[in-house]
Amino acid sequence: ALMAQGRAALEAGQTDAAVDAFEAALAVDPGHTPIIIALAEAARQNGLQGKAIRYYREALDRDPGNFAAISGEGAALVE
Repeated sequence: ALMAQGRAALEAGQTDAAVDAFEAALAVDPGHTPIIIALAEAARQNGLQGKAIRYYREALDRDPGNFAAISGEGAALVE
């Protein structure tokens, strides 16, 4: 439910609300890689590419073949 709330906030351009929801979801399930990727996406929307890259690399440490993390990191590096 927290992930859905965060995604809805992110799509509405409310990045702070999205980050709050994703961080709450991370507290509930710290091992869920998609939460880390969602935090990275929110950081990119906030213009915090360095923070996004850190999140993507954390996701890649957990799941080295995660395509979303690989492509997101590349996009953040380009930005």
